[in-house]
Amino acid sequence: MPLKLPPIALLSMSAAALLSACTPTTLNLEVSMSDELPQVYGFYPTLELDIAPVTAEEKQRLEHYDLEAYFEPNNALRRQLIPYTMKFCQDCPLTQDLDSGLEIWDSWEDKKSDYVAVLVNLPLLSSKEPGSADPRLLSLPFKEHFLYTTKDRRIQIGPEGLTRLTN
Repeated sequence: MPLKLPPIALLSMSAAALLSACTPTTLNLEVSMSDELPQVYGFYPTLELDIAPVTAEEKQRLEHYDLEAYFEPNNALRRQLIPYTMKFCQDCPLTQDLDSGLEIWDSWEDKKSDYVAVLVNLPLLSSKEPGSADPRLLSLPFKEHFLYTTKDRRIQIGPEGLTRLTN
């Protein structure tokens, strides 16, 4: 005998299915320090890592911006982007998460950003060639990599810069 559900139950289930199809998946972002860092530096360096939603224009500006200046106290561009900052050090957790429950995700989605920029103040091992990409900056398409995908969002800080990890 088939199960009969009251109309309100069917309506609730339909609404839940529709909403789950339209809303973003979980938005967690995991950042970890590579095991190679202490081999290169002799210890885990003290670092700040910023995560910020950026427009295409802001992304282009960051690509040509001096990241040493970006991480200086009271930097105007850094204040303007309103990043989420993670602090890493020898005695800090080597893996940290930007949790989906944080309110900052709502404001980022409201910004209508094109990209998520991840920046770290890692000391460069060699000088950066003029015009080449800075390995301490990683820009990922916001919607493809953060809102509407089920792939893990993992980034690693290594001696050569930032790397997006995939499964």
